[in-house]
Amino acid sequence: MSAARLRSPVSTIIEDDLHFALAEWLTKYARIKGSWWHTPNTSSSIPYAMKLKRMGRKAGVFDFQFMRYPNFSAFIELKLHPNNLSDDQEIFCANLIRMGVPYAVIRTRSPEATIAQAQTFLRENGFISA
Repeated sequence: MSAARLRSPVSTIIEDDLHFALAEWLTKYARIKGSWWHTPNTSSSIPYAMKLKRMGRKAGVFDFQFMRYPNFSAFIELKLHPNNLSDDQEIFCANLIRMGVPYAVIRTRSPEATIAQAQTFLRENGFISA
């Protein structure tokens, strides 16, 4: 299935839709070399948010992390265009740069564009084949 089949009307897109589309593509269609996961970093429930914080949640951690052998990781942060990184995400980004960890901040308005940009980033960093 191509990215084009994961369609939502642009006028009703929220950032979660971009996350759902990328996670679905990664799960069903991408042949990732290594592992990946999504880090939920927000909660509408204050008690649950407090629980996550006690469990070690870190503000600013990017949405998706990818790991492959030996000792290589990369991160993707998704933003609904034209949203910007939060201050905590800017700090996280600076730490990635300092450590030389590849990352992408993908700002789009559609699931298709999100998947296309993620494919390029993952291919360039050796997580999927050409």
